[in-house]
Amino acid sequence: MLRIDSAIQATTQYRTRETVPGREPGRPGKPVGWKLRTTVRDTVIYDLSFEDALTTGGVITPDFWDSGAAVTFSKASVTIQGHRDAEIKVTITAPTDPNLGQ
Repeated sequence: MLRIDSAIQATTQYRTRETVPGREPGRPGKPVGWKLRTTVRDTVIYDLSFEDALTTGGVITPDFWDSGAAVTFSKASVTIQGHRDAEIKVTITAPTDPNLGQ
């Protein structure tokens, strides 16, 4: 079995001072800097993307919704030389449906 999460954590450190989602549904929060650092000698390339979470609503008959949340990155791809840092800006948009993603 592949452990992709373990493979990523083994070669990269991630640091941020804060992660600020949008406070109003469907509106983006302020961009936040994320610092990535490789812990290996080789160059590492990351393609950054976001996948909206599936949320549910209803009690007796469940409904399934996309939450309406979003994450945008200042760069679509980041290349980090061995034992170096790279910084990207990340903006998180709060969920809208159903009932603020709950």
